[in-house]
Amino acid sequence: MALKSLRGPRVVVFAAGIVLVLAAVVAFGWFGRARGPAPAPAPSSGPRSLQVQIGSEDVNQGLDRQVRCFAGGQYVGMLSLSACADRNGVEPGAMDVGIDAMGTAEASVGDGSEAPPASDDLAPPGLAEPVAPPPVGACWLNAGTWRKLGDDYTLDACVQALFAGRCAAPGSALYGRWSDQTLRLFAGRVERSNDNRTFQLLARQTPGNCAVPHIAE
Repeated sequence: MALKSLRGPRVVVFAAGIVLVLAAVVAFGWFGRARGPAPAPAPSSGPRSLQVQIGSEDVNQGLDRQVRCFAGGQYVGMLSLSACADRNGVEPGAMDVGIDAMGTAEASVGDGSEAPPASDDLAPPGLAEPVAPPPVGACWLNAGTWRKLGDDYTLDACVQALFAGRCAAPGSALYGRWSDQTLRLFAGRVERSNDNRTFQLLARQTPGNCAVPHIAE
């Protein structure tokens, strides 16, 4: 009888302790749910970039990753990193890989520029455009009668052959022809005409030695 009366209070105390523990657990869980989910960690303030690390086991996976590819500063479509590098003519490690404003990976080379392809139409540097040779024609001297000096004279060569070192007497003129033009030395000047009436100045003789400067053609 005494044993039963002793066990009764202990059982009641033990049961009350269990109830209190369960109540505390339930209350803690309800309080945690009432506060809502924990806030997400603040995003990093660093630049958004895609770090591609290629190891011995993920070489193909890194090179096959689809990115928005730029070549020559122009968007050329979604390509693998390896294909984009080939499009730019570089190794995959030379590509700049990042993330655009929409969160899509994109890749380009350096500042997005590439060297223009060589063209077969461009002349080698340092070579000037070919210059057409000056025209040639027959050269004639009038020394009372017409005498042909040759067929392949340039205008300058004919003028030098006709008048260099020769001076016309005051009031007189010396004549010659080159191709279909009449040449005349008159009063220290060399002239030419296409109609034997109107003459145009070609060059002036040097006073003293009657030299004729070369004519640019």
